[in-house]
Amino acid sequence: MMALRTMVFAPQLPLCANNAIDHFFYEVTTFLKMACGDTFIVQTMFFVVGTFVLLTPNVFILFSYIRIVITIMGIRSSEGRSKAFSTYASHLIVVTMVSGTAIFMNMKPVSKNDDDQQNMVSVFYTVMPAMS
Repeated sequence: MMALRTMVFAPQLPLCANNAIDHFFYEVTTFLKMACGDTFIVQTMFFVVGTFVLLTPNVFILFSYIRIVITIMGIRSSEGRSKAFSTYASHLIVVTMVSGTAIFMNMKPVSKNDDDQQNMVSVFYTVMPAMS
């Protein structure tokens, strides 16, 4: 869905003379930094689409995790609860890392001077889940 946003809205923007991407890989926010024209409408559309694509599934995931906690609390043995929470916690950490960084990268406003931070977060959400 993110690629669809780029294909529909980004080509309408005029690019400045400096069109070198200082990034490890292509991202929409990096492309928007290279645009010379007003990007407010495009950024607004990205935010609206991003809300549905990123936040809506995470609401359902949150409700699922709440149900899991309720179910785990219903386990009678403390050893069973401990094993269930240990599995649950590691999964929750990975999902939080992936979802949190994806939301951070795609829902924040575009800034002209946060390239280093954006590069670091991009590498984090690309590499860390694979290492977990």
